[in-house]
Amino acid sequence: MKLRSLVSMFLPMAAILIAMACGPAQAQGRGSRDVPYNTSFGLNITNGSGGNTYSPDVIPASKRLVIEYVSVSVTAGPGDKPSLFLNDSVNGASRSYWIPLTLVDASGYEYYRASQQVKLNYDGNGIGGPGFQCLRGVNSLAPLSCFVTISGYLVDK
Repeated sequence: MKLRSLVSMFLPMAAILIAMACGPAQAQGRGSRDVPYNTSFGLNITNGSGGNTYSPDVIPASKRLVIEYVSVSVTAGPGDKPSLFLNDSVNGASRSYWIPLTLVDASGYEYYRASQQVKLNYDGNGIGGPGFQCLRGVNSLAPLSCFVTISGYLVDK
């Protein structure tokens, strides 16, 4: 009985001492020269089935943007069924990744939101930044508004 109480008393103290000896946790994948990045951009479509746009923020050709988080806001006409795809580009190969949207309000216009942790890379080209496509399931004359915020960090290529 005494041994059990001694172990239960010293075990938490040992865990604290080990944690303190290891030092503070470091964020994985980040170096001291990495530069934080955050941008917001949007697209308004007056008619048709959708469109695409690119961030106006230039990613230098010597850098790669590591996108860690995306937040999306979409306003659509009733029954439009919008979808959003975020683009990456590495070594000249581009891909589109679907970001699931959640309907949060359907009184009149429909309001969709998404907040998602991601891990995408975008190689800088010295001209522009990453982009997205905002689409809808029907070809409509109703306005469609898509707004995206991305955050991450820039690393050397």
